[in-house]
Amino acid sequence: MDSANAQFFSLVRSAVIGMAPRQVEALVAANTAAGRFRRNLDIAARIRQDPLKRRFLKRSLYLALLALLAAEADRSTVGLALQLFREMAAAGGDPHELAAAVPLLYASFHNCGDFTQLLGLKAVFQAAICRADPGPAAAAGYYACHMHVLLNTGQTALATAHFHRCLGHMAAPAGRAALFRQWPLDKHIRALVASQDCGALAHVLDEVLAAAAVRLVRPAVWAEILGLALWKNSLAVVRFVYTHVVMHGVAPRLPGDAALDAQAPPDNAVLGSLSGATLAQMLHTFALHGDVALCLHLVEWHFVHKPMRGERALTKDLCLLVIRAYCFHRPDAGAAAQPHEEDASVKTVLEVVDAFVARRRHRFDYADLAEAFLYTLSTYHVFDANVAAARSIETSARPLPPSAGRPDDPLDPPDAPPLLEKKSNRNVHESAQGSVLKNTAILQDFVAEHWRHLARRLCSPATVQIFVNCLLWHLATHQNTSGVVLALQLMKAEDSLFAQKWLDASLYDIIARSVSGSPAAMATGLVLYEHMKQAQAPVSEQNFRHLVHSSLRGDAYNPLLEYYMYEYLRRGAGHVCPRLVSRIRAFKKLNDDGRVLLRCLDNFRPLDLPGLDALWDAHLFTRRCPELLLAADDDDYARFFHIDQRDKDILMLVLA
Repeated sequence: MDSANAQFFSLVRSAVIGMAPRQVEALVAANTAAGRFRRNLDIAARIRQDPLKRRFLKRSLYLALLALLAAEADRSTVGLALQLFREMAAAGGDPHELAAAVPLLYASFHNCGDFTQLLGLKAVFQAAICRADPGPAAAAGYYACHMHVLLNTGQTALATAHFHRCLGHMAAPAGRAALFRQWPLDKHIRALVASQDCGALAHVLDEVLAAAAVRLVRPAVWAEILGLALWKNSLAVVRFVYTHVVMHGVAPRLPGDAALDAQAPPDNAVLGSLSGATLAQMLHTFALHGDVALCLHLVEWHFVHKPMRGERALTKDLCLLVIRAYCFHRPDAGAAAQPHEEDASVKTVLEVVDAFVARRRHRFDYADLAEAFLYTLSTYHVFDANVAAARSIETSARPLPPSAGRPDDPLDPPDAPPLLEKKSNRNVHESAQGSVLKNTAILQDFVAEHWRHLARRLCSPATVQIFVNCLLWHLATHQNTSGVVLALQLMKAEDSLFAQKWLDASLYDIIARSVSGSPAAMATGLVLYEHMKQAQAPVSEQNFRHLVHSSLRGDAYNPLLEYYMYEYLRRGAGHVCPRLVSRIRAFKKLNDDGRVLLRCLDNFRPLDLPGLDALWDAHLFTRRCPELLLAADDDDYARFFHIDQRDKDILMLVLA
């Protein structure tokens, strides 16, 4: 071949090429097969300079050169491909040869980034291509060329809009099939993945599914799609990949069959490539969105059979994900409850929890489920008459009547913009009604109904403890000490030995946390602490921080702070937490005694612990349980004093 090339270029030094057309075609074909694309371009340039070039301009040579340009896909040669196609079309001849040249012309646009070349493509398409081939394949290739240019120039949004517009133009099944056969689907999807637009990606995948083109996407691209969807926590995309790609070809069986045959089909490369960590991430996404069906399906198909291979099947993390799926399953989150409507979601979650707890393979604590259970309680869906009345007022509000004064003059200065008004207390992302457990009557019915449900189901003590702690955690988060104390009172009414059975370290922490955030819980917090001392319950540093925070209320300095700090130092390691000192320093109502206490805390060292009593006595600090009295000048706490006393009395009865 090297000698043939040398012969050709030696002959073209004359005015007329001395080789026969067939020899030139054979040389071009040999160069194409060897990958010598630039050599063929040089040959084409020399042919153009030959005075008798028409003897070489045969369709077979045009096809060979177009095949060369299509194989090279160099964006700088798109104009040459258009020119060759125009000359070939102008020469006339066999329409089959022209039809064979169309895909080669389209292929030369795969790396094109010049929009001006699309004008030339439009001209040849209207003048020659659509006349020679009026079918959908030619139009699909034409649309695909535009798609390549858009994607090559980084215009992903316009490319996606072009995709949907083309689907509208080719609505017939044959047209859509032709479009997807020529569409740069992998390229388009990878651009969407790079743009991290899961919404647009989900719409494109829906169209791919509707056209039965899922198998046209390569496994490597599906891996990229799944990686983005898991990172962005996109339920729509993860669900699509799992349902239509991962489980493709897996016939539905009875629940027990998955344990006997859960091997990946030989033709499903995506399923065979998934690791256990990736499957766990998919399960996590399903759980966070409350998709119970897919959670159970994934666990059944991909984890139940593990014991047969000597592996653990349901780890604690997998069990928690299944429970969370039930917690986050809320199909009616955006709707308001109707009268006499019941919500069994909490009961369902408790039954699922008890099913896992009863196996005793893993130990579950309320902290494992608090976040998810908090969502279930926050979206508890029962009718609240107060919410219904407020909504009726919102929807029936009449517009303000027009002003009775003179009409506005165009020269008058514009009125000040109206202030924004809060029209609703709804969180549309959680519940249309807010947390209905703030309604005392609803809370009372809720506690009684679910406590008795646990008793009827003979649920394990661990399940009851999780329910108690999660409910009080919810009330401590969304309400104050009054809500927590009321719930404790209601549970005490259901079980007279409530304190002896269910008051554990976590529950002490929850009550102390509620005391810290309440504006009226000084006396209530003191009752809690004295009970913990009497019961010899461990008081953590965090408990002391919460109790100290509860004493920093009102407009007057309270000796309760001195008592708590004495107990904190005496029961602790003798050091002072810097965060605690900072909180005391931030209290604006410190008097002289409080400032002296603050200096003592700043200077306190572990070696000073043996002389703690003497230090407190020297400064006349309180180191015994004080009697809380309402200060005459404490107007702020006076508003809450009776509430604090009421909650204190209730808590004393509960803890008795």
